[in-house]
Amino acid sequence: MRSVLAPAVVVASLLLAGVACAGDPAAAREQLKQGYALKEAGRYEEAIPHLLESERLDPQPKTLINLAECQGKTGLLVEAEENLVAARDMATRPDQAVLRDIAVKRLAALEPRLPRLRISTATDAGALHLEVARDGTALGTVSLGTPLPANPGKHVVVVRAQGRAERSFEVTLAEGEQMDLVVSAGEPLASPAAPPAVSFGAPSPAPVGPTDVPAAHGETAAPARPGARRTLALVTGGAGVAALATGTVFALVSMYEYSQSDDGCDAQNRCHPDAYVARQHSLQHGDFATGFMVAGAALVGGGIVLWLTAPVDRSPDAARVALAPAATPSGASLTLEGTW
Repeated sequence: MRSVLAPAVVVASLLLAGVACAGDPAAAREQLKQGYALKEAGRYEEAIPHLLESERLDPQPKTLINLAECQGKTGLLVEAEENLVAARDMATRPDQAVLRDIAVKRLAALEPRLPRLRISTATDAGALHLEVARDGTALGTVSLGTPLPANPGKHVVVVRAQGRAERSFEVTLAEGEQMDLVVSAGEPLASPAAPPAVSFGAPSPAPVGPTDVPAAHGETAAPARPGARRTLALVTGGAGVAALATGTVFALVSMYEYSQSDDGCDAQNRCHPDAYVARQHSLQHGDFATGFMVAGAALVGGGIVLWLTAPVDRSPDAARVALAPAATPSGASLTLEGTW
């Protein structure tokens, strides 16, 4: 329930009032005005980028309170709680007492809405030293058995243990729900059989019999064939070419999105919400393009090195090609000879 400390007009004016501090207060106030207008119109998701930018330019309790309200409306309850706590702790001056009271009362109203997930391990898993991660974040031992707040929606818990298959658990939390989840390790992994100790490229040895003759002293194994090295070179180079192609696609998408965002931005780089989102997507896709290009170049270079350093097969049955001169009634010629 939303707490009311004063008439709506007074609360709104307090949330929009600015106090000068380090950073760029003027730009922060403009972003706050845009975000506040979108919030009042019920366009909470569009308001969030403006409020985040205002907070970055000039951190203020009023900005955090507005941001937390939008996050609470869009299911980001954990983030809303963090911003209300920050607003409460930031509002220390006497003239900010009303803002502090707003943050405290909204925190109290938000707390019952937060879902909580308590993860514990099965009783027979103590000796396995389980590693537990919730939504990609590893949990320490003290976090297990503790009801931890989470946003409403789907969450994935992954369990790993040495010698065991990875196991995933998926849960869906509703607002205010308290859920207990008991996790355990996956199935044991099969131990791989040890391969026979034979030289690469050499035939498997026959069982030793009474007529077997041991190899002469100083005899060396047959040299490795180049086929495996060159196959690896082709696979590595092909992966590099694929990465370069993917990077090129991301680069083209990034340039297109950036050009699309220009129509919604002015000379001072102030952008319409849709243009702001398009520009952020453009920068993200540009980062993807750079990563794929660097990885692709490295893989292509590695493939070339593997190909050039592959051993040359000089065995009698190895494939070879040669040009040989030949005399004919009509004159001299070159003949292509080889084995495949």
